[in-house]
Amino acid sequence: MGTRQHQGHAILRDLPPVETLRDWIGEGLRAAGGECHRSLILSYIASRTGLPASRDLETRMVRAFEMEAADLASPFEPRFGSGSHRWRLRAQETRSGQV
Repeated sequence: MGTRQHQGHAILRDLPPVETLRDWIGEGLRAAGGECHRSLILSYIASRTGLPASRDLETRMVRAFEMEAADLASPFEPRFGSGSHRWRLRAQETRSGQV
């Protein structure tokens, strides 16, 4: 994934697909014990992949999480409701060991 320089800032040209971000978010949540602040997930993804923890990546990551969490059958949910910055795996996912 390349970056280009624009006014002294690196801008991500190619962000990972939403499906890949969802997988990485799930990995990060499992690594954090099932729940954590979304900024920690961004840091996890950046350190795991070598991508810069940019605003573009964060925006795409949040969009991926929110799209997935809107489906009540998904393993993701915002801890304190829509727009929450604290994310978690749904209780049934952590209890059943399906994560």
